[in-house]
Amino acid sequence: MLTHPLTGAVLDHDRTSYAVPADLRRLLRLRDGTCRFPGGRRRVERCDLDHTVAWQDGGRTAADNLAHLCRHHHLVKHRHGALGRWSVRHLGPARSGGALEWTSPAGRTYRTVPDPSAGWSWTGTSAAAWAPEAADPPPF
Repeated sequence: MLTHPLTGAVLDHDRTSYAVPADLRRLLRLRDGTCRFPGGRRRVERCDLDHTVAWQDGGRTAADNLAHLCRHHHLVKHRHGALGRWSVRHLGPARSGGALEWTSPAGRTYRTVPDPSAGWSWTGTSAAAWAPEAADPPPF
């Protein structure tokens, strides 16, 4: 278990627990602000917390392996369907700002960063809610 040195808030449960502790849940709500899928705008209060690397596949219950996804985008990540299956990875540890890199079924990549209006202080290369690396916008 990893705790914040000043507040004692639980930041990482490693592999000991699938459930997200309240302190970490609060931190992630502040960090994300909205759904973290490219173009996602739904507020975190109406989103699921998703393990980027599934817990059953060895993923940790930690800030650098969790992100908020609205139910629709959560399903798009996990199911094959009309929109295909998207994949996602965290770009660096949680303290690097929580940037995510999404890959579409067509192989295009998009980078998302936490919603700056949510009040989270982050370090990144762009303040945009999403910055496509390809010329095409995401299909939603």
